[in-house]
Amino acid sequence: MPQSASYSPETVKRMSAVYRSAMQELRLQAASRSERELLASCILALANTYTDQHRLLAKAVQSYGRNRDNRRKILAVALTSQPKMS
Repeated sequence: MPQSASYSPETVKRMSAVYRSAMQELRLQAASRSERELLASCILALANTYTDQHRLLAKAVQSYGRNRDNRRKILAVALTSQPKMS
């Protein structure tokens, strides 16, 4: 059964503001849906940890960058390790 988290109305407002700010800072308005979802998941993971909106933004952007880089490395390894078709 999947776990669900509940957030206070103040936390939801803070997460929404951080998401909008991070989208602008990272210039993700025209990015793929998966990139925007990755950012949202980073914010959701940190939302109850930080009460300061600026700190949450900084940590979410940092987490997004790490996750994006890791995903690219995994994809690169997967593409190079595939057997070549003849």
